[in-house]
Amino acid sequence: MKEPSDEKMYYFFDESGSPEILGRKRVNLVNKGTTSKVFMVGFISTVNPRAINDDCVKFMMK
Repeated sequence: MKEPSDEKMYYFFDESGSPEILGRKRVNLVNKGTTSKVFMVGFISTVNPRAINDDCVKFMMK
């Protein structure tokens, strides 16, 4: 078992896709076949959010 740490942790959560199953006027989007085919979830925990930001900026500049 890990020892507790005094470091401050940062958590980032993001999703892609649409979790909606009901449209306007409560139309069932699943039955209609118009729901998002993919729903993804991402999660990161870090003690150094600046390093992640810097890496993302470098990647986008390529």
